[in-house]
Amino acid sequence: MHISFPVSPILFDALGKEEGWLWSALPGIVRRARSRFRLVSVGAQDASRAGVALLGRFMLAAREAGACRVRVADTVGIWNPLRAWRCFRRLKELAGGRLSLEFHGQNDLGMSTANMLSAIEGGADAVGVTVNGLGERAGNAPLEEVAMAPIARWRAIPESTHRA
Repeated sequence: MHISFPVSPILFDALGKEEGWLWSALPGIVRRARSRFRLVSVGAQDASRAGVALLGRFMLAAREAGACRVRVADTVGIWNPLRAWRCFRRLKELAGGRLSLEFHGQNDLGMSTANMLSAIEGGADAVGVTVNGLGERAGNAPLEEVAMAPIARWRAIPESTHRA
């Protein structure tokens, strides 16, 4: 089960909500979902326009309520690889190995693959990709680009054993 919550001031305003609503609604909604589903993922919608401190607090509240994964979304595709890496590095430290992190990035500025690779290097355990170009709005990173990328975290065989 995946549940998505707005986390940016811009999205709160667009939906007629305030940040206080998030902190009061999140625990109950996640606990209710957990009573019906074994695995619950919680999405931070529009995370790229929210502060990392708020994302950290959101992640910890979701974990406390019983979520097994937090999905961080660059909903409007404005991140660059360094911002994605920094965000996931910080969230991974805060999670302390007790929560899976996912990155969902849009391709509005053509950065989705680069951002996904940086998010993985920063600590993302999963990413949302497109298959055969099917995706929402501007699309996400293509599966084939992400799967074939040389990512240090994915290496199962030590580099010294690779053949040239």
